[in-house]
Amino acid sequence: MDYPRNAGWENQSQGYSSGSRESMQFSFHNTSDLRPSEKDVPGLDYTVETFMLQCNNLSQQLLVCFAIGLGFPQDFFKRCHDISQPDCLNSLRCIRYAQDINQTSHKRLPNIEAYRTEAHTNINTFSLLFQQPGQDGLEIYHDNEWTSVTLNDNEIICNIGDMIVRWSDDRLQSRSHRIRNQASNKYHGSQSFIEYVNEANRSVIIQGRTKYTKPITAGEFLMTTIEKNYIALKAAHTSSSKPNLNSPAVVIV
Repeated sequence: MDYPRNAGWENQSQGYSSGSRESMQFSFHNTSDLRPSEKDVPGLDYTVETFMLQCNNLSQQLLVCFAIGLGFPQDFFKRCHDISQPDCLNSLRCIRYAQDINQTSHKRLPNIEAYRTEAHTNINTFSLLFQQPGQDGLEIYHDNEWTSVTLNDNEIICNIGDMIVRWSDDRLQSRSHRIRNQASNKYHGSQSFIEYVNEANRSVIIQGRTKYTKPITAGEFLMTTIEKNYIALKAAHTSSSKPNLNSPAVVIV
């Protein structure tokens, strides 16, 4: 994974309370060397790029809705998420959570009580989340309880992130969410998601009009939040305290 370029792949590089994660992340600019070759996966580039443009087209329509609803110029958020610019941070993530194996059991059964990810909010503006029909596992914390989200055909989850929370001066709220290990589903314990991530271009100023009036670039916002959460996570591990699954302790970038 090449984090400065916001693209690449990872395999079992992150530890979770249930199993491990592998992912491939695609960006719009200068990342062809971080993708499988045409020989290895014929047609991948065309498929990914076509799908990313479709996701971006839908996202641009939603950004207009957000701008109108929040009283910004209609094209304000579209200009802040311009994929033609070299500092574009939008990306497509293909994520698979591998089946967890209970090492203490001779039957090697998945641990269905564990979580793929701990509770967290997203740092971006918003994301489009695609989940296999009939697959569950995603849970959102709303009205003081965890609610399971199961999609039907042709449905997409729109997940609000912390960038637009700041722009909206808290009128819009990012929701804490997590992924539960659902080993009993028809996918035999592995869970797959595709996420199109909308992040403001790195040089864009994120600034509210009443509460969060201090100007900060999207790049600075990302780094500040990452540092803050790294310190909090490090402190939690140092004290050996168990993470609270009901609070957003970790921000996924």
